[in-house]
Amino acid sequence: MKINFTNIAIVAVLFLLTGCAVSVKLPTNYFENGNNKVGIIYTIDTNHIHRTGSQGLLDVLLTPGTKYYDLNERVRNDIDLNDKVKDLYREIYSKKGKELVLLNIPKQKFDSLPDFKKTSTSTTTYFHKKDLQFLKQKEIDELLIVSVSYGILIDYYGFIEISKYAKCTINSEIIDLSNNQIIYKDVSSLIENLKIKADPSNKEFELDNKMFDGINNIIPEVFELEKNKFLNPK
Repeated sequence: MKINFTNIAIVAVLFLLTGCAVSVKLPTNYFENGNNKVGIIYTIDTNHIHRTGSQGLLDVLLTPGTKYYDLNERVRNDIDLNDKVKDLYREIYSKKGKELVLLNIPKQKFDSLPDFKKTSTSTTTYFHKKDLQFLKQKEIDELLIVSVSYGILIDYYGFIEISKYAKCTINSEIIDLSNNQIIYKDVSSLIENLKIKADPSNKEFELDNKMFDGINNIIPEVFELEKNKFLNPK
């Protein structure tokens, strides 16, 4: 019996990215109430080099990732997802006849908001940890919160690089501002093993190009996955 360790590794890494998150399915009738106005805030991670695997403190010190600095800057400058994120959700809500309003709430301000003090003891109802009900003053009924991360994920065993993956992850959730309840929360995430081997004949910029292309190729797939979750809730 043959075991595909590459596939096992990919499943394990993907579980690390999504396995601990609470998931709340989008109600199938969510878009039926077209009168609800939805605000959206989003953040995009500017660090595009990530790590996973088994490493001790010394291993981390020996693999600071500085050799990927140029790649990180290239991804940051050449793959700008700001407009693509806004267009993605604008398209989704426009198709369903629901109004979407872009809000500007800096992450630092959002993180400093007071915590929500829930009164419900239900174990099947989830509430956002921050009290967001004040946003009703902006004449919106719901808040869509989106967080996007993309780049290269490097799998280490000690100080040895085992694999490199292109990755893109979208975390999204919808909050009912009348009671701070989470009515939708999920993760759309894909990784692809780039299968880049250490080869003295490969110049550094050629390796960077392969990683850059891998990132560029996986992003549209994750955006399509995210769109389908909204347009075809199950």
